[in-house]
Amino acid sequence: WGGVHGGFLYAMADTAAGAFARIKYAQRNVTLSATISYLRPTTHSKSLTAVGREVKVGGHIGFFEVDITDDSGALIARAEVNMYFLDH
Repeated sequence: WGGVHGGFLYAMADTAAGAFARIKYAQRNVTLSATISYLRPTTHSKSLTAVGREVKVGGHIGFFEVDITDDSGALIARAEVNMYFLDH
């Protein structure tokens, strides 16, 4: 088999979105909802990278995207994550 489990990729994306939001806004946050699209398998990758970016933030709610790429730069998965800011 040799691939990375989708649940691991989901957890990686969720963690990246939460960390990005926490660092940028210095506020505790929790995930309201998330979806992920798996775009290709990771059978030959030695490392994966998750990069988060803000799409929109207003009030208590933030919307973020996370791209997960392999060591060749190929896009493996993309997640859309809605976060709720607890300290707002």
